[in-house]
Amino acid sequence: MFGFFKKREPDVQKVDLAAVNNREKAEALHRAGLLQKLFMRPLKFGGDEHPLNTIFVPPAVVKQKVDIDEQVIEPLIEAAKVTKYSVKPEYEGASVVPTSLTITVSDPETYKFPIAIWGSAIDRAVEASDRVYAAREALYSQHFGAIDGDVQKLMNLTGVWPGGCLVQIHAARHQLWVSSSFGLTNPDMPARTRTEQYAVEQDSQGRATRYSMRLVGRPPRAVPADWAGYGYEILLLTREKGYWPLGFLNWAVQAEILNDMDLRRRIHKYGAMTVEDVSIGEGKSGDFLIAPIQQFAPASIALPNGSMELLVATLITRPQMQYGIEKGGPALLAELDQTGHGQISQTPG
Repeated sequence: MFGFFKKREPDVQKVDLAAVNNREKAEALHRAGLLQKLFMRPLKFGGDEHPLNTIFVPPAVVKQKVDIDEQVIEPLIEAAKVTKYSVKPEYEGASVVPTSLTITVSDPETYKFPIAIWGSAIDRAVEASDRVYAAREALYSQHFGAIDGDVQKLMNLTGVWPGGCLVQIHAARHQLWVSSSFGLTNPDMPARTRTEQYAVEQDSQGRATRYSMRLVGRPPRAVPADWAGYGYEILLLTREKGYWPLGFLNWAVQAEILNDMDLRRRIHKYGAMTVEDVSIGEGKSGDFLIAPIQQFAPASIALPNGSMELLVATLITRPQMQYGIEKGGPALLAELDQTGHGQISQTPG
């Protein structure tokens, strides 16, 4: 866990953090290079070197917190989105090494950044993921139908979106197929890693035979504290099952996780938005309108870790795309409603 973001010396893995039950032991491990000193409230944010502001944690945790402070929180402060900063450590047994840290910045906006370090905090993170997965699956089953059959994992997001996938649901009572992301609202999102040096090896017939990549740490993007992960899942609604919707979802998920598209905020700002020339496989591309779901399910649903909005991408024609650019996304959405098919995508020709 500690060394996921950087190479560790072998001895660091052998430290029994539960046995570090006094400050003297923590300082001895610090002198040995096995633990590092961390100021909970950074000096640059008004903290001091007082023992009450000082804890000892594995080196990778220091880097993780410093990256969050400097790359995420400091820009929020500079943009006047937050003015208050606090850190809450949690402990287990007699250990003076926290099992987790939760950074909260607030006023006027609120953001939280949890860091699980060891012990029960790791177990709770796994349990939280299980609860969210089960709740989301139940909600999809309630409004659309059961998730049956295979799910699609995105190989180049292995280790970046570990609990995420794409699903296709036969919503028989609506006479629809629902293709959807399933995991953008996971508790471990926004992503805390990214990929570098991604490569695919192919055989003589063009079939993938090996995937390789390098995972590196990154601080999670700031999202409001009441959002579940990125705050949304994105869907396509079609009358027939097809694989082309997965092509769009492949693009949309990567645009969010790898390129910080911040789709939920954009939809809140514009009401609906268009995207142009998205690859949908087999050398084809399409234009899409993205907007909150208008029927079949509530636009916003509560999950155990926050709110999930359902956004629907609808395949549109180039004239409709031009209409959306000129009149705005909400006007195009109203136009689609008048045609009778609303947010249900027609099969591309």
